[in-house]
Amino acid sequence: MQARPIPSQWIDCVLGILETHDPSKIEWTLTAEINWQQFGIEQDAYGLLTKVLRAPEVLGHQVVGMRDRRWHLH
Repeated sequence: MQARPIPSQWIDCVLGILETHDPSKIEWTLTAEINWQQFGIEQDAYGLLTKVLRAPEVLGHQVVGMRDRRWHLH
C-alpha cells in the first residue's frame, strides 16, 4: 500500500478528537500501538500525533475496515 496525502477533512476531524485527550473517543489499531509505544504513554502520543497531522502535506496509509462509530447512530 502506497502512502498518500491525508485528506484535510479527515485531519480536521481527527485533530478535534485528539485535542479532547479523551481515550474513550480514540481507538488504536495494533500497528499504531506498536509504532507509537516507543514515544511513551498514549497521552504523550496525542500531542505528537497532533504535531505530525499539522505538518504540511502529511502522508499516510488508509486503515482498511476502520469505521466512524457515528455512522451507526442514525
